Amino acid sequence: MSLLPNDSLATPDSYERSGLFVVNAGGLVVAGVRPGTPAAAAGILKGDTVLSLDGTPAAQLTLGTLRDAFRRASRTRLRLGVISKGATDARVVILTLADYV
Repeated sequence: MSLLPNDSLATPDSYERSGLFVVNAGGLVVAGVRPGTPAAAAGILKGDTVLSLDGTPAAQLTLGTLRDAFRRASRTRLRLGVISKGATDARVVILTLADYV
């Protein structure tokens, strides 16, 4: 294989900086958390449900909106309301985005 520069060489790739894999399964449910990422450091767990993003209730968010938020600049702080599977109390998690790739 050979890698050759092309017209987009100077354009940085856009990718998410949270480490979360979220799906829409009757809510915005965390399907996976990559180890060593901001989401893992914040204590977000597989099976948690996102209830809000920066004060906006999940009912007003789309999966795309949430994913776009995870693509914001490194060091951006997101305030996520989450609840763990089987829990009765929600919690607020501050997720500080970072380049981990």
